[in-house]
Amino acid sequence: MVSDRFNDSREREEFIRELKSSLPPAARQEFGEIEQYILLASLVVCGLTRYPPVSGDPHGERCSGDMVCDACGQTYFKHPMDWRVIGYGDVPFLNVLCDGRRVKL
Repeated sequence: MVSDRFNDSREREEFIRELKSSLPPAARQEFGEIEQYILLASLVVCGLTRYPPVSGDPHGERCSGDMVCDACGQTYFKHPMDWRVIGYGDVPFLNVLCDGRRVKL
């Protein structure tokens, strides 16, 4: 069990490094230590090690952040932001759900 958590932690950290290196320069500048920590924490809360494959509308759908995810039981507010879809101010505006759907809260 402990080794599984350690491996999950390493996978999450590797995912964040890969994500940062793939971001456009302006978004990479906004993806600082605090944003990386928030992404890591939200992945842990939802039991994810990386973003799941996109399902549904890739541009996102409107939802209340108070809705509860069927997969993990957490509210949509607690799900990670999708740094691959950058909006105004070079920051993300969609959350990634456990089933791969992107939602705008």
